[in-house]
Amino acid sequence: MLGGLAEEWHAFRDDSPGHRFTHHHDRMKGRSKAVRFGALALGALLVAGGIVLLFIPGPGLLISVFGLGLFAGQWRGLARVLDRAEPPLRRRARAVKRWWKARSRPFQVALITVVVIAVASAAYFAWQWWRG
Repeated sequence: MLGGLAEEWHAFRDDSPGHRFTHHHDRMKGRSKAVRFGALALGALLVAGGIVLLFIPGPGLLISVFGLGLFAGQWRGLARVLDRAEPPLRRRARAVKRWWKARSRPFQVALITVVVIAVASAAYFAWQWWRG
């Protein structure tokens, strides 16, 4: 089981951006129903967990994307959408990385501090609102 998971990850990783999810979908069609159901269950868990982590500190968006990737193994339409979205998102991420590296260390620390305070404040106010 874990060998097949590692093999699938390597195949996914080695596929070119813009084709990964469709190729993943094609590979998943040949898997057993139990494996496909397990991927759907894990994908649902990751998407739900990622949504929760969007509202508290944590890598919510990244976890949700992994869950969507597992869903893409079952739905060709979602695989195509993710394939179209990946290249522009990669370009944007590279631009942000270059921008970040060009900033001074004090600026980076200040920006991280502001973001942490903003997220903590939003979480606190959301918690207060939730409690009523």
